[in-house]
Amino acid sequence: MSRRNPVTYKKGNNWPPIDDIISDRNGPVDLTAATLIRFLIRQDTPDGNLVATGIAAAGNPETVAAAGGVRYLPSTTDTANVGNFLGEWEVTFAGPKVASAPNGPGEYIPIIVTENLA
Repeated sequence: MSRRNPVTYKKGNNWPPIDDIISDRNGPVDLTAATLIRFLIRQDTPDGNLVATGIAAAGNPETVAAAGGVRYLPSTTDTANVGNFLGEWEVTFAGPKVASAPNGPGEYIPIIVTENLA
C-alpha cells in the first residue's frame, strides 16, 4: 500500500502536473544522464491493466534533474476513466539500465479520477 497522498483529478482534466523527486537509498537520483523517463498508470486492482504510458520531463519547477526532479503532465485521455489508479516512474539510463520509482514493496503513486458534475 502506498504511503503517499493521492493525486486527484476530475474526469478529463489534466492539471495539476505530477511533480516528484526520484530517490534511492543514497538520496535523490541524478537524472541528467537518463535517456528516457516514462510515467506509467494502471488500474488499482490486483490484475490491473496498464491504462496510460507517457513521457515525463526531468526536472520540475522545484527540483532540477540533477536532484531527482521529474514532472508528468497527464493527457485528458489519461484521466478519461473514473476510478482508482496507481502510478510509477520508469527511468532508463544508458546500457540500458531501467529503474522504477517508487520501488519499495507496494509503493506506488495513488491517482484518483472522479466524475464531473456536468
